[in-house]
Amino acid sequence: MQRKAENANGQFITFSTQKTALSQTHLNGQRIKKPLSERVHKDVTGKAVMQRDLFSAYLSRFVNEDQLLWESAARQYSGTEPSLVDATEAL
Repeated sequence: MQRKAENANGQFITFSTQKTALSQTHLNGQRIKKPLSERVHKDVTGKAVMQRDLFSAYLSRFVNEDQLLWESAARQYSGTEPSLVDATEAL
C-alpha cells in the first residue's frame, strides 16, 4: 500500500490502531467496544450508519501522532457523508 500511495503522489502514514480505536469511536468521541463480527457502525449520535471499516477509514483522516482528533472528524462529517453513504451502498 505504501508504494501505491507514493506512486500516486500520496502519503502513507502509520499509526497505532490500539491507541486510536477507530472502529470503536463515535462522532462524539465516545468509545464503545463491539465484537469484530459486528460489521455495521451505528454511531451513538445518530449521524452515521455504515460499514465499520469504511467509517474507520473516514476517521483515520483525522489521526495525528496516534491521536484521533474526533472533534474535527465530527465537524467535517456532514460534508463527507454523501460520499460515505454512496460508498456504503456500493458495498
